[in-house]
Amino acid sequence: MKCRRAQHLLFDFIDGMSNESLRAELDRHLGECPACEQFAAEMTRSLSMLRRAPRETLDENFNWRVRLAIHRERNAMRSAAASTGAWARAWNVRYAVGAGVAFAVVLVAGAVLQPGVQVPRSPVSISSPAPRQADRSLATANRTPGQTRSFSGPGPMFNTESGTLVSQGAPHGLIDPAARQGAIDDPARSEAMIDSLVERQLMPLAPEERALYIQRQIHRLQSRLQSQQAAPVQP
Repeated sequence: MKCRRAQHLLFDFIDGMSNESLRAELDRHLGECPACEQFAAEMTRSLSMLRRAPRETLDENFNWRVRLAIHRERNAMRSAAASTGAWARAWNVRYAVGAGVAFAVVLVAGAVLQPGVQVPRSPVSISSPAPRQADRSLATANRTPGQTRSFSGPGPMFNTESGTLVSQGAPHGLIDPAARQGAIDDPARSEAMIDSLVERQLMPLAPEERALYIQRQIHRLQSRLQSQQAAPVQP
């Protein structure tokens, strides 16, 4: 017999719900197990003390008071649970509303305070040409009317002073008769060559240098035209 079964049998014997065969088996176990024997002795002393204690006469309303106390305690527990649930629900609603409002405020603040595209207020600077090109352009613009210079390029060269074409392979300053004759025969071709050379010369210049260059060229051409008109006609 195990100790747990022996303890259950002890309670059954106290309540008068056991038989003699189990009582003999329990006695053999108590003789072999000191712990169960000590438990049986303590329980017997406790019961003897309770039997000697004075008995109080119960009131006839005792059962009713007990039930009323149980009912009140049960209602109090239900009220506490209901209030706790309502507070939790209210807290959840307040938390959800507060979180939504805070999120909306963050979005609006981010949209308002987000920096836009900064447009530069300073004027756009135009890079000037390389020093060599600028020097060459200024030198070309500051030439005196008596000087001649040929513009070289992939096509035939044009002499700005004499108004003649120079062949590509010939040295600078030598007039190609075939090119000159072709320009005379075809004025449109001559104008196209002149425009192409002028545009090529103006490309590396800055806008203000282009205006200065064009004014100087106009002034030179007017001076040369006036000098040719004033010169006597050779017989």
